[in-house]
Amino acid sequence: MKRFLAMLMLVVMMCGCAGLAEGKTFDPSLLEGKEGYSYDKFKRTWYYYEGTAAIDGNDNVFMTQIGLMGEKKELTNSIVAFAVAKNLQPNYIDDVTKLVIMADNDLIIISNVLMINNELNNGQYAIALTEDKIKTLRMIVNAKKVSIRVYAKSAKNGYLDFEMEADLLAPLQEVTELVYTYELYSPYVSDEEITIVKAPIWRENHG
Repeated sequence: MKRFLAMLMLVVMMCGCAGLAEGKTFDPSLLEGKEGYSYDKFKRTWYYYEGTAAIDGNDNVFMTQIGLMGEKKELTNSIVAFAVAKNLQPNYIDDVTKLVIMADNDLIIISNVLMINNELNNGQYAIALTEDKIKTLRMIVNAKKVSIRVYAKSAKNGYLDFEMEADLLAPLQEVTELVYTYELYSPYVSDEEITIVKAPIWRENHG
């Protein structure tokens, strides 16, 4: 599983969305000692990421990471990346059209997600972690159970389903709270559409 997350991290490091703004000042020494932290003393750049993954009954893997990147004492990007690999191989699904996520009883629909084009592979997607998305992210990572339906044209029946319990979500909680506490939001924007249907409305319409 670590090899999938490592490959996804390479994508996180390369990602640049659209609409550059001024970066956030942040002292990366606060990250020293964390497993996902690395620092290049020659380039004076740093990276910090945490990731997790889930496997369905057919050995398809859904992996996701939250990554922070910076130079010296400035944040240069903050993103959520995800990919779906077929049959435990780095063969990524590159026609994802939508994610539908049930976090406990709340429904989150994410469509029009940016696929990163790079020389490593296609099929990795990124969402710029801007301030307006942190509430949704916290709702997901702090849930007791998350069900994820990945819609893709190449998938059997048009979608793949994955489940994540609290223990699989735990690695994402610390980095999410770090982003929230220090306001480490992306200076970029991405164009996905996010719709949240709160639990009472969802239960009323679907039983």
